[in-house]
Amino acid sequence: MNNNEGFIHYDAYHLYYQRFGTGPKVLLAFHGFDGNSADFEKLQISLGIDYSIFSFDLFFHGKSYIDQSVDDPILNDTTFGDLIQFFLDKHQLKKTSLLGYSLGGKLAMGLVEVMPYKWENIFLIASDGFKQSLWNNFVASTTLGQLIFERVIRHPQIFVKVAAVMKRVKLLPHKLHSFLLLQMESPEKRKKVYDVLLLYREYRPNISRLGNICKRYQINLQVIAGKNDEIVPPQPMIEFMQGVNFGNMHLLNCAHNLLDLPNELATIVKNNLLHTVSWEMKAAQNV
Repeated sequence: MNNNEGFIHYDAYHLYYQRFGTGPKVLLAFHGFDGNSADFEKLQISLGIDYSIFSFDLFFHGKSYIDQSVDDPILNDTTFGDLIQFFLDKHQLKKTSLLGYSLGGKLAMGLVEVMPYKWENIFLIASDGFKQSLWNNFVASTTLGQLIFERVIRHPQIFVKVAAVMKRVKLLPHKLHSFLLLQMESPEKRKKVYDVLLLYREYRPNISRLGNICKRYQINLQVIAGKNDEIVPPQPMIEFMQGVNFGNMHLLNCAHNLLDLPNELATIVKNNLLHTVSWEMKAAQNV
């Protein structure tokens, strides 16, 4: 393990991270489903001189892991906040910023709720969490839903046929249909979907409070979405930002693949990142 990577250990939870860049300003970055901490390495070219990006592997992704002794792991925002607090203490970070993509955006929202005094900026990129998924909640929170999905893991043909019908009658957008089939193509991928749904079944940020918290604690809120995103449509984000009348909404001419536009994202970050506190450079020796 070198100085640009490490683990945060909290009870049975072991969270892996990598560092990209060497700058004095710090961003904590969280990737989306089926990604990993390396997804943010692209930002190092544009941001690496001024920023240190600490990027984390979410659980059931990359090198992060949960002890096998835990039969039914659950990660709520309080537990995840404790993990991140350990990280902040280790690196002597009193206040920093968040950047979350898709599922990682939902995790960033939860951190704002449980420890709002720690953040100066939050960048939500094609973020999950602006609209509740009834299907996800059904699978994650009910015995019937879990039994149905366990059957899907063993017999995905049922899901494939239902998805095809929904696509044909235009209840399921083409790109979302393709994304879902990709996640169902192997037993391992189907198991990952199930494990992630159950792990975060109690991780439900209160989106109605997010704007008020950001205003109260003067957290700079920046929401970034793809105009053509069918996996996480931009409309709930647009409506949310119109309602809170705070922060900035950025619409890019792309689908859900916003991380494939590192120059555009870096420009938004550099032009909208506010800092009142800089990372003490002596802390850089302890990574």
